[in-house]
Amino acid sequence: MGIVPEDGKVLPPPGIVNRNSVWLSGIGWFSAMLNNAFNHRPPLKSGVHRQFLFATIGWYIGYHLTKYENYTYARLDRDMNEYVKLHPERFETKGQKKDLCRDCRAVPSNSLSLSGRRGDKQKNKERTDSFLLGSLFVKSAMYCMNYRDVNKNKPY
Repeated sequence: MGIVPEDGKVLPPPGIVNRNSVWLSGIGWFSAMLNNAFNHRPPLKSGVHRQFLFATIGWYIGYHLTKYENYTYARLDRDMNEYVKLHPERFETKGQKKDLCRDCRAVPSNSLSLSGRRGDKQKNKERTDSFLLGSLFVKSAMYCMNYRDVNKNKPY
């Protein structure tokens, strides 16, 4: 179409179902329903053809906005990579980064269970605390850049 230049035509097309299409089709459908409500017609029952038309128009606009968004990000990535290739002295590595995951201690999987007897409140509290500790471990591991490299030999 008209908003993506010729060098953007080589990019793969976005998926038919994407967030922009879904949101804008929902907005189109809601605007048709709002139009029905303002004109004192039953919002869901009347003008179904108009609801479908507005939703389809929103879907079309969302699809082409996603194409333009992909083109813009690809262009910015291309320019950034070109700049890095032209100025490698500004982007040299200073040394090894500290590996945070080597200091982490995993919680055993049997301590993550929350089931227990009703009368045993202290054990349930300990299990809950160990579950929270395990979830904190998972959150800290997500921020670690080398998590997959350190734990690549583990079966999970």
